Amino acid sequence: SNDELFEIENDDENENQNNLPKKPKEKLTIGDIGDYIDSMKSLIPYWYDMNFPNTSGFSKEIKLWLDRINRLGFVYFKPLITVVLSKKDVPEDKKIEVLRAIERFIFMHFRLSGYFSTYRNSFFFNLAHSLYIGEKDIDYAISELNKIDYMNKNGEISIDALNHILRLFKDKGYYSWATIRYFLYEYETHLMNGEANQKIYPEDIFKKDEKDKVSIEHVYPQTPTDEYWKERFDSFSDEEKKHLNGSLGNLLPLSLSINIKLQNDSFEKKKEARYYKGSHSEIEVNHYQEWTAESILDHGKKMLNFMAERWNFKFKNEYDKTRLLGLEFMVEKPEDIYDGSTDIDEDIITTKRRITEEMVTKVYELSKLVFENKLDFQSAIDEMVDYKMNESSALMYIDCFLKMMKGQVYKRGTSTYAVKFYIDNIRKDYGNEYAIKAIDSLRQHIEYQKEKGYSTAGLEEVLEEEKQIDI
Repeated sequence: SNDELFEIENDDENENQNNLPKKPKEKLTIGDIGDYIDSMKSLIPYWYDMNFPNTSGFSKEIKLWLDRINRLGFVYFKPLITVVLSKKDVPEDKKIEVLRAIERFIFMHFRLSGYFSTYRNSFFFNLAHSLYIGEKDIDYAISELNKIDYMNKNGEISIDALNHILRLFKDKGYYSWATIRYFLYEYETHLMNGEANQKIYPEDIFKKDEKDKVSIEHVYPQTPTDEYWKERFDSFSDEEKKHLNGSLGNLLPLSLSINIKLQNDSFEKKKEARYYKGSHSEIEVNHYQEWTAESILDHGKKMLNFMAERWNFKFKNEYDKTRLLGLEFMVEKPEDIYDGSTDIDEDIITTKRRITEEMVTKVYELSKLVFENKLDFQSAIDEMVDYKMNESSALMYIDCFLKMMKGQVYKRGTSTYAVKFYIDNIRKDYGNEYAIKAIDSLRQHIEYQKEKGYSTAGLEEVLEEEKQIDI
């Protein structure tokens, strides 16, 4: 409906303005209503063409990106896209840049990381209006769309974000990922390299009818009864087999009729019957001589490399790729990498870089800004990295502060000096109520560390000292 075109909401960041004196409402005139109706009339054709780009008069490139966003899901970007398409003073290359940035924003936040669909919705609803009336320009819109919440200034995925993404795939791996068809189709298109014949079409892979659409093939099958698979995978535990089976590198887009015939066959039979003449993804897999756990890992990394290039982000290291594939049990974890999955003492993670008192003071001040919603978590980490603190340490210290402010257990270790500094300054800056929460957070942390067999003598001294203070 036309009402969708401009659903303007108050930005959450401006809630504090509710206490300001309200301006008297201006009366709505016939002229205002006429202007509104005219604006609706001018935008409706673009609204329609956005939803059905292949029947529009848009260029091939704009149709391509609108097609992608249609498949991926618009979330709340229809008003902004409609306005951008309607702007006659915006050159086509800028419109394409906006569409590309919107597709990336949707993929990175909502499809890969599982952000709530309301994330920044008020901001972008209002931006659509501001762009329409000329208060904001197209370059401002592009700069906002290019802000990915969980990437650091080098374009790398943060540790916490990586761990959150992993939780989305903990059950059936990538097979249960709602966006797997979209990703596999994009990968298939990438393998065509703009020259090869198209073998999988959108109307096939994105069909709603389960009987007709292209299905997802597990190369290493879900029911591996053939002796070929037993010889190559029986050395793994049932849990490890499940991870290998659902890992990204083990999945292929394949027609349903073929899938039923091939699903439990050996890799050799699958190659002979279909892979050598199938989709470009199948042909790529056909080049492997054997299909083992190492093959799944190797192929998965190729697909993640494409993902990083296609959506413009970086992995910090090869181990992060292995973790994202759910296959970290296949490799030895490098000693200098902290992945957030284990609870280790600060002295272990910072052996190469000592945490100074100046660093503790700085990270405390930044943590306050994060707690007060004046700075985002990743920006605080980036500032501490500039301050020469190890990134993993920055994450641990900020997390510790935030847990203390909520009275929750923090599991990542910090120095004894930092713990006392935090509690004393929380009492000074936020009062007794929050100091009590911080002390209880420390108590829970000590109990947790004892369960893990770590020494807590220094922390227990701080706890007893803080409990004696008259609060």
